[in-house]
Amino acid sequence: MSATPIVDWRDPKIKRDVLRILIQFLEDEGYNATAVTLRDESSLKLKQKNQESRLFKQIKQSLLEGQWVEVERLVMKIIHFRQRNAFLYLVRRQQYLELLEQKETQKAFSHLTKRLKPLEAMQSNGQEFQELCYLLTCQSVQ
Repeated sequence: MSATPIVDWRDPKIKRDVLRILIQFLEDEGYNATAVTLRDESSLKLKQKNQESRLFKQIKQSLLEGQWVEVERLVMKIIHFRQRNAFLYLVRRQQYLELLEQKETQKAFSHLTKRLKPLEAMQSNGQEFQELCYLLTCQSVQ
């Protein structure tokens, strides 16, 4: 029988409350410099999370509108984005597929070789890039 945790430590409200309690305790015990440092670090982290949240919303909107240059610009602004290259591969793949769908074969070929090829290692399976190349020879991408 596994015990259910009493507190969900991932809950942002709980994290804020714990930080507030810690800061109050440090101030009460005379550790003012430490309390100030903790307050500064926690508020800086909160600001970064808020900024990244706004960036992700902007990325989503730009993706929906097909503003590919803007998507890449915004993605590069996110500092702690571990899957940046994998995400860029998916974005560029979608852009490539849309170029093919619009029958812009020359632009699609250029995009494939210049923008997608450098991120080939990010493909989801070993054959995907080959399959994308094959699509250039097809009359219809349906």
